[in-house]
Amino acid sequence: MKFRTKLLILLLTITLVPLSLSFLSQRTSMLHFGKRLASDTHTQLNSSATTLLHTLVDDFARILNRDKAMGLLTLQIQAQAVECRLSSPPPEHPEPIFFSADYASPQNQPKDLITTQKHRRPAKDGTLTPIPVSYSQQVIFLAERKKPAEVADELKQISSMPEVYRSLHDIQPDLFLWQYTALESGIHSSYPGKGGYPDSYDPRQRQWYQDAVFKGEPTQQILTDLTTRSLILTLAKPIYAGDGHLAGVTALDIDYRQFFTDWSIPAEWADDTESMILIYHEDAPDPGQQLEILLRNRSEDHASDWRIPVEHEYLDITDPQLQDLQQDLLNGNSAVRKIIYRGEESLWAYGARNVDEPFPLVIVPYQQIIAPAINAENYVNQQISRSLTISAALTIIVVAAAILLAISRSRKVTYPIMQLATAANQLSDGDFETRVDIRTGDELENLGEIFNGIGSRLKEREQMKQSLELAKEIQQQL
Repeated sequence: MKFRTKLLILLLTITLVPLSLSFLSQRTSMLHFGKRLASDTHTQLNSSATTLLHTLVDDFARILNRDKAMGLLTLQIQAQAVECRLSSPPPEHPEPIFFSADYASPQNQPKDLITTQKHRRPAKDGTLTPIPVSYSQQVIFLAERKKPAEVADELKQISSMPEVYRSLHDIQPDLFLWQYTALESGIHSSYPGKGGYPDSYDPRQRQWYQDAVFKGEPTQQILTDLTTRSLILTLAKPIYAGDGHLAGVTALDIDYRQFFTDWSIPAEWADDTESMILIYHEDAPDPGQQLEILLRNRSEDHASDWRIPVEHEYLDITDPQLQDLQQDLLNGNSAVRKIIYRGEESLWAYGARNVDEPFPLVIVPYQQIIAPAINAENYVNQQISRSLTISAALTIIVVAAAILLAISRSRKVTYPIMQLATAANQLSDGDFETRVDIRTGDELENLGEIFNGIGSRLKEREQMKQSLELAKEIQQQL
């Protein structure tokens, strides 16, 4: 093996071994740090999310109870106002009456018609067209083409209802979409006033009317609104005349999305979070229909036909992984649990369930919760990849430097040695005048000086040897 090769191996060993050990140590430390950081962050995020979701669903439950209580109280006051008017004699000077057809007539319509964002009707092309409404007047629609003269007394009795509707509406204007009363005589009064009723419309055939009459108590249904074609929550209550016979039903509509406006979901979760309002039917004959979805926070398509009943949605809690959830519902406990939902892990946070009372459910994809931990782990992996790249570049530079150094340093060693070898051959051939010129400033230069002195000494010895041999020959001849 040549000296140059040995020197190269020596230099590479000296440089690469410490560098490799340092790199491996650094990489191991960074991997350990990254995994520890991700694990700690994961645990902390999971704990924080669980605590936050517990707080959120408890707050949502209070908001839900508040809004329901507000709706039922408004409905009760509205019913009392209608019953009071129906039990009183018709006023001598009734308030102006605006029928549905009047809203289409510029000469007859109320003067304060305005448009709002929540009162819009879908057109055939899907665009939403604002509906002109009046907040000072109600609208009267007569079913079965009944003549106003046939129900003149009842029209006079309810002519002052706009004042009641308006005062109740102003308590929480964003919550209530429509307030209305339908009488057994076929009169339909709605607030705020608007037109657009189809001739075939009969409120007495609507589900909210028939359910309230059948049960004889306040009811609630999810329906498709006649005017806006959007999903609404309808609260309805039967009303009675002074003699106790059924007079009709009064009701109010709530745009279901208003229930979720006060539900403050963290911004980083909001886009993928699904919120629901549920009700648990413990005695449902089908276990798969025990947990009914009343409302969702998703955007709903506008229905094409308001006559079609809204299909009921259910969460199937017969899944084995939902056994703990079902037990919580039976015990009336709120909880946060990790559940596989639609093929991915999610955190389900639900409020305490009371008998036949709605409660909130919030579903957050688990990946959204641990996203910061994943980002931290990815960052560490990126740094490791970056350090690998830098280390590889440094290794290439070190190897190149070692090769260049081996070549340059070996020349400084091998060239003087080659001079010495050449001079030694010449010296062995009898050239005692041969000399080497080595100026390395180190031991090789000293070796060269010693070699240069050998030639003269060998020459002297050779001359002495020749003189002795000559003297010996002369002596023998004598």
